[in-house]
Amino acid sequence: MNERRQKLAEEAQADQKKWEGEQHAIIAEKGKLSKPALAAREQKLQHEIEQAQLDFHNRSVAIEVSARTALGKIESSLIAVIRQVAQAHGMNLVLHRSQVALNVNAFDITKEVADQLNKILPQVAVPPSVVPKMAHGAHKAAKKK
Repeated sequence: MNERRQKLAEEAQADQKKWEGEQHAIIAEKGKLSKPALAAREQKLQHEIEQAQLDFHNRSVAIEVSARTALGKIESSLIAVIRQVAQAHGMNLVLHRSQVALNVNAFDITKEVADQLNKILPQVAVPPSVVPKMAHGAHKAAKKK
């Protein structure tokens, strides 16, 4: 997930630099272009920026949805493992460590749960980050202009 987020951030930075360059080019040509031509270039750049921001937002949401899906798989397995380990120890109540002021180490099943979880779920496949076609297509159409 971090790789996906990093790649998206790098692409956003590259686009930001490109837009700054285009903005400087527009400013440099202010005296050479007519007001309508200058306004058209500024409007085109603004439209490209808006479309890219929408695309980055949609891609970021898609990454988060993939992360939540993977975490959901972990959480459902974790609950089943906690239930199984607790029953094996004759426990009918399991609390998170932060909810307990004092505990006896014999009642701490954290390591056993972690070991069991790692056995049944040694890795989790993170689904692809799918961007809705309409949003993705809008950005591609903007780039073609």
